[in-house]
Amino acid sequence: MRPSGFETAGATFYESSSPDSIPDVRHQIRYPLRARVKFEWVGRDGVRREAAGHSRDISEVGAYVRARACPPVGSLIHLVIKFPSPPNADHSSRLEMDGRVVRTELLFTSRSNWGFAVASAPAILRETDDKSGDSHRP
Repeated sequence: MRPSGFETAGATFYESSSPDSIPDVRHQIRYPLRARVKFEWVGRDGVRREAAGHSRDISEVGAYVRARACPPVGSLIHLVIKFPSPPNADHSSRLEMDGRVVRTELLFTSRSNWGFAVASAPAILRETDDKSGDSHRP
């Protein structure tokens, strides 16, 4: 049975997700990190979507992101987390991960309004020549 949800900003938001469908990834250490996150996924209508937000925390196998738009639970997603770099650095670093959205929730204490958790395969750390860290995905 699919959880009930509603659509806004081109994404479906779920009030809750089935506990049976959420893998237990909480045994990993979470690192609090507020960094810019860009993410993309393919909606149920087959259209590729992009959005941005900020990380709340990351681990070796996932992340929690605060954003105004969230992918639906179960969506395959690609995240790029840009690490802050010192002003005099000639490059920046970013963490890329592919995973699945395992939870979305309404955040009453955040300007972003929504948050979602991603369980991922091991992330890849990349350095970029561009300080913005926005170079295209290989």
